[in-house]
Order: sequence, then structure tokens, then C-alpha cells
Amino acid sequence: MSLRFIFIQWEDTNKMLNSASQIGNYSSQIVNQQVASAQMDTTTNTENKLSSQLKTIGNFSIDLLAVKEKENDLFEVMKIF
Repeated sequence: MSLRFIFIQWEDTNKMLNSASQIGNYSSQIVNQQVASAQMDTTTNTENKLSSQLKTIGNFSIDLLAVKEKENDLFEVMKIF
């Protein structure tokens, strides 16, 4: 086996590995973008639903968005302790 043949094989293998790596990186970017988009859609949809809903229990109406804000305030206070 000549040294030239080995070098050509090495170059071809290296090109294939680089291509596979680029494909893997591209695929990871697409997946990360889809995950970020799904998370943003979920957050937006949840906030929109909360802002537009009032829960009626008996004679009382509960603003679900206000409950969420109070819950966030409570978590902030708990972080201090």
C-alpha cells in the first residue's frame, strides 16, 4: 500500500467526518430552535389564557393572572429565606 493511497483515504475519511459533524451541528441548531419556539409558544399561550380568564367560585370571581403574579411574588420572598 502506497503512502499516497493512505493519504487519499485519510483525506476522504476526514471530509466525511467533517460533513457528518456539520450535519450534526445543523441538526442540533434546528432542534434547539424548535424547543425554544415551543417553550415560548407555551409561555405566551399560558399567559394569554390566564389574562383572559376569570374563575368563578360561588359568588367570587378570581383573576387567574393576579393569582399567578402573587405566586411569583411568593417565590421571590421564599428565595430570600
